[in-house]
Amino acid sequence: MFRPSAKDSDPSVLRKARAACYAARDQYYACAEEAGTEVSPEVVPVACRKLRAAYEASCRRTWVEHFDSQRQKEVRLLRAINASIRASGDQAHGTLAGKPLGDRGE
Repeated sequence: MFRPSAKDSDPSVLRKARAACYAARDQYYACAEEAGTEVSPEVVPVACRKLRAAYEASCRRTWVEHFDSQRQKEVRLLRAINASIRASGDQAHGTLAGKPLGDRGE
């Protein structure tokens, strides 16, 4: 886990560490998405375990917790949006959606 020391207070060192953290996070999330799983510390796909370890080693624990929480919220929001779209599509079926005007039953 990255822990800056007094000599690491140079902004360029911190910037590089932050960039390494973001890169490790993005690689892990991409792997988890490819595997079709949610981002969760409890459920890590076998193919992504090394990437998860690199992510946890590159980022502060609090950052990992924050990023994982943020990602889980994004996934829940996308599910809700997709469910809403599917529901509105089901409601639109049988209405004027996609039907010629002459087929309205008038």
